Amino acid sequence: MTKIFLSYSHKDEEHVRNFLTHTAPLKNEGNVEFWYDRKLIPGNELLPPIDKQLEDSDVVCLFVSSYFLASPACMKEKQRAFELYHSKAIFVIPIIISKCAWLDDKEIQDFLALPTDGKTVTSHEDVHEAWFDVYEGLKISVDQSQKLSRLTIKESFSEFLEDSGLLRNAHSQKEEVALSDIFVHPEFELYDSEGELEEEVKGETLTEGLFKHQKVLIAGDSQAGKSCLLKMTYKDLYKRGYVPILVEDKEHSFQGKISNHLRKSFEKQYEGCVFDDLPHQRIIPIIDDFHYARDKESILDGLESYDTQIVATDDIFNLNIRNDLLVDQYSRFTIKELKPSLRHKLIKKWLTVGESSDGLMIQDNDMYQKVDSNLEFVEASLGKVLGKGIIPSYPFFILSILSSKDAYQKPLDQEITSQGYCYQALIYMYLKKHGVKSDEIDSYLNFLTEFAYSMFTRKEVVLQEADFVTFLEGYKSRFNMTVEAEKLITTLTSIQIISRSSVNDYKFKHDYLYYFFAARHISENISSCKDDVSRIMSNLHKNENAYIAIFITHHCKKDDVIDEIILNAYCLFDKYKPAVLDTKELSFFDKEVNQIAQEVLPNGSETPEKHRHRHLEQHDQEEKSQSKSEDEDIQQDEELGDEYAAISKDLRRSIKTVEVMGRIIKNRSGSMLKARLEEIFEEAMNVHLRILTSFINIIETPKGQAEILDFLTQRIDQIIQESPKKQKPTRDEIKRMAKALFWNVNFMVIYSTVKKIVHSIGSENLIGIAEEVCNRRNTPASHLVKHGILMWYKKNVRVEEIATEINKSDFPETAKRVMKYQIVNHCSMHSINYKDKQRIADKIGIPTKRLLLEQVKSK
Repeated sequence: MTKIFLSYSHKDEEHVRNFLTHTAPLKNEGNVEFWYDRKLIPGNELLPPIDKQLEDSDVVCLFVSSYFLASPACMKEKQRAFELYHSKAIFVIPIIISKCAWLDDKEIQDFLALPTDGKTVTSHEDVHEAWFDVYEGLKISVDQSQKLSRLTIKESFSEFLEDSGLLRNAHSQKEEVALSDIFVHPEFELYDSEGELEEEVKGETLTEGLFKHQKVLIAGDSQAGKSCLLKMTYKDLYKRGYVPILVEDKEHSFQGKISNHLRKSFEKQYEGCVFDDLPHQRIIPIIDDFHYARDKESILDGLESYDTQIVATDDIFNLNIRNDLLVDQYSRFTIKELKPSLRHKLIKKWLTVGESSDGLMIQDNDMYQKVDSNLEFVEASLGKVLGKGIIPSYPFFILSILSSKDAYQKPLDQEITSQGYCYQALIYMYLKKHGVKSDEIDSYLNFLTEFAYSMFTRKEVVLQEADFVTFLEGYKSRFNMTVEAEKLITTLTSIQIISRSSVNDYKFKHDYLYYFFAARHISENISSCKDDVSRIMSNLHKNENAYIAIFITHHCKKDDVIDEIILNAYCLFDKYKPAVLDTKELSFFDKEVNQIAQEVLPNGSETPEKHRHRHLEQHDQEEKSQSKSEDEDIQQDEELGDEYAAISKDLRRSIKTVEVMGRIIKNRSGSMLKARLEEIFEEAMNVHLRILTSFINIIETPKGQAEILDFLTQRIDQIIQESPKKQKPTRDEIKRMAKALFWNVNFMVIYSTVKKIVHSIGSENLIGIAEEVCNRRNTPASHLVKHGILMWYKKNVRVEEIATEINKSDFPETAKRVMKYQIVNHCSMHSINYKDKQRIADKIGIPTKRLLLEQVKSK
């Protein structure tokens, strides 16, 4: 049954009656149902039923006249009708009743109007002829609507659309993972024809954006998720009433006419309707792997008649087509890597596959622990803990890391760690997927290992063709090649483990591959590579060394490697003692502790989900702004002068050394002696605490405070003077502002240092180690670290224990405030019931928002 909605002005009601009379044969056949507001029952509400009928309609007839164009209600219905045309592919038919300015309406003018050529009904000499013309046009739309309603996707193709490929059998909780179980819409960047970025586009709006841009080119790396995106877009378009047709022909390079490809693909994908009966404007061609097409120009030429289409390729700026006009019709999008909030969303979807979806699990702290733990593992595997990362944060890589982590099984004597296994599994997956035989894999791995080490010794991440040929000749002279060199290199470049540029340079496609294999060579030849290890470990401020160091520890358990790292850690900021943060050390800070912003427990309306959402949005912005490269850091150091450059370099080396030490104990938590774990944990903590001492030494002296306060006062005054506001603060008020800013920034340095220690060396598998070391140290600083680790990694707030510790005489007010901030942050990010919040408030002395407001009012 086709539902037809009539939108008209009541002053044209006579024309509506004439329309219904002349279209009665359609109704008599029992295939259509007309609806207009005269069907409303008197006494009922007017707008909701009209809106519902409009939403449910298959065809909307607009009775266009000057009265219609002047009616706000009619204009609203018209607007919604065109929105439904784009979102649900309904038919919209303007029927021009009488002479009016309908051609000045941008939406109506683009649609085929009735009677033919937009000649008005009232201008016909024979009005019956006009209505018959309307009837004939409406009959065509009804016929097309009914044919589309019978069109269904074949079961075999539905299964293909839900096929998640290599991840189909990779989940422990579900026998077969469907694509819709794990799909997260990526975001895009829209570029103009000159390659300039125009805007960033959210993934959920791609289908809507499709109708805005109509012809779309989407580009992305081989693992960016283009094919999965096209599958999900296909399903979305079909649900909206369109006829998407997916064309793939990588093997035969799209030879032949694209019209034949469309027809053949349609027949494979649909049933219930023949291709020639489809309304042309409802067909949306979706071309995957367009970069494999031999004659790209003829394909685009053959697609030109389709108003809306999607073409997916590997590079939107290298299509090599002579006719620029053909390409210029397309809007160019590239798929972005997943930002932190989308990575979080993807991980959460993966973890809830096969589990109950009653919604309660989201609020459960066990679920938060599961998500946080897996998120940290993924971030570390992507290389985000040290910088921009070494693996693109595309869904394939993230989910492969998670599935490898779940499936990790190894003999006890095997060297590689669980995280190292994830990288190895990715590489094996690449090779096996592309037909490399099991007995050939060792040859491929050995070649890649030697290739990486050759680049490492040359200090080059790209080999020019001549250098690559030299390497290859040397390799063939030293190793028995069980796979022909040409076949091996062709395979590695085609599956993009090794990348060959258009100027014949060779390099690893992704950084993690280079680091993995360079570290593999060093680990397998540790005795002869001692100088390499020493040089790497003493220069961890360089990203390459830090990443290779982590990969060496994945491959190798040798004490020599760990000793080298610990020795270097001992030397960092070694002229300072580790901060203890006791009363003696922070007495100067306690005098100003009232300057610190008051910490407050969240109220009932401030849910963990809201706080986590804000935290993820902040993380998105931080990662987006993390644009400086390592070379820019070094250049900035040089501009600061020798003294400051040395300090900056030492800071970077210290932070990255601790991260490397943290990765070691997190990955070896079950295979390393407890004494060794404690040694590494304690020395890693000491590095940060020594840095903190160097900072405290600067801000504790009256001279140091005065210099910084003078600078802040001048800077704030300058900003205020440049402000357009007429009423400006006095000099004394500016000084008070500078003082408050000074002490709050100092406080956040202490708080952030503790937080950095917690996340760098904390782990749910190292709780016992953390407690042993921190209790033995028995300082306010160590207690802050211990409870930070317990809260984040065990979701455990030991209220009584904390209350006892912070009330000891050597626990200063400043350290108490740091502890309270940690607790408030924990309560904001986790589900804490009302009774437990009250217990925290009473025992530890943290006010709730309501209590704080009452205190302010009473003053």
